[in-house]
Amino acid sequence: MNYNMDLKEKRREEIIHAAMKVFSQYGYERATMENIAAEAGIGKGTIYEYFPSKRQLFEDMIYFYLDKYKYNLREVIFKRQSFHQKFHNLCQYNADFLRQHLDILQFISKQGIVLSDSMKERLLKEQDEIYSMFYQMLEEAISRGEIRQGIDKEAAVMCIIGIIIQVTSKNILMDNANAGNIASEPLLDILMNGLANK
Repeated sequence: MNYNMDLKEKRREEIIHAAMKVFSQYGYERATMENIAAEAGIGKGTIYEYFPSKRQLFEDMIYFYLDKYKYNLREVIFKRQSFHQKFHNLCQYNADFLRQHLDILQFISKQGIVLSDSMKERLLKEQDEIYSMFYQMLEEAISRGEIRQGIDKEAAVMCIIGIIIQVTSKNILMDNANAGNIASEPLLDILMNGLANK
């Protein structure tokens, strides 16, 4: 029973990886289920046992990579470390993930695909879940005395997430730097000490 489930899940992942290659090569409109099945090394009929349509496959592919991102993000955020170390590790993790999955992110940004209402709803829930993880990290840092009491927590979380996204995007997309070369210290200094003279 478990063996069959593992086999089915493995096949499902193989189809998703194949879909990513085909979508990247042909674009969403020109990609066909037949192309994806051939890339995955299976018959066209078999692919429909896992995904009833190209649209469903596309959406499940997005969720697959999002789940992968969240799983590892959770490990970084909830690891027993200082806020300082977590911030550095989050910059590293986001840069590594962006570099490893640049093809899918570029594909999504170029396609201009109209998202279904159910997908929009799911993505908003995923965004809330990620935000909630950062909020918990912040509260933990406050309780340990690493961050002062009385701050606007929502604004702080937006700043933390914004800085991490911007630094990793700039390093990988614009500077084409290695993920390991991200200098998070100056950003952490600004985040923790502010810009104003004291």
